[in-house]
Amino acid sequence: MKRFFLFLLTVLLAVRCLPARELPPAGEENPGEPLWEESREWGASLSVQYASHYFDKGAYANTDPVFQLDLEVTWKDFFLGATGMLDCTDQNDYRHTFEEWDWTIGWRPVLGGEWGGPVQGLEFQLAYVRYVYPRSRESDSQEINLAVNAQCFLAPGIDLYYDFEDSLFYGNLNLSHTVELADSLAWNLGTQLWWGNHRFQLRDFDLRENAPFSLVAETSLDYSLAEGITVSSFAAGGWALGHKMRETWKEAEDQSAFNWVAGVSLTLEF
Repeated sequence: MKRFFLFLLTVLLAVRCLPARELPPAGEENPGEPLWEESREWGASLSVQYASHYFDKGAYANTDPVFQLDLEVTWKDFFLGATGMLDCTDQNDYRHTFEEWDWTIGWRPVLGGEWGGPVQGLEFQLAYVRYVYPRSRESDSQEINLAVNAQCFLAPGIDLYYDFEDSLFYGNLNLSHTVELADSLAWNLGTQLWWGNHRFQLRDFDLRENAPFSLVAETSLDYSLAEGITVSSFAAGGWALGHKMRETWKEAEDQSAFNWVAGVSLTLEF
């Protein structure tokens, strides 16, 4: 564990020391044509989060408190990410060890420009995700992720995942909005409508349905302590959709028809 955190610190310090690429002055591009926006050469972010539960797609993956670590390193429009989920108690006998690691590599370009309408740009993401469960390696999986979000009011988007080994397909339609309450304080609101094919729902909920299965609402308050340092408090709730799904969640020992989570996080951007 100490070696891992030493590795994280080394990566962040190395990225911090890399020179940022100078972008061309604003206005030099042709404003009448959409263009792929330039991104800075290198960047990195580190987020640590404490949550009351491991909350995923509106359901509980772990009802005990969890500590989540997120690291992302970017180069131009490409990124490499790692997410670790640490059980803070002893559910599933993990006893303060990481129960899950998610490794992601992908491409995240933004198509921008003055289009003359309400949409100011489109953000795309194409990524490969590998999920690793150290004490249950038979549950390891890998997926392809495709996401598109519009840069406009409510930022509508679609986020799709495909597990090509087991033909599992799921995703969500999402909306989000940010209200600037003060120079350093922002209030974020969002919602997600989750859907999964029958193979996905059979694996996760023991149901054979091709239908929406949950509706998630989330909110957070972000306070910027300094440039690149943000502290947040957050909460989210998930409702089971459809009679069969509601009954399934009610009958499960670790679920209910409405699940929730709350927590705090610290994010560092380099």
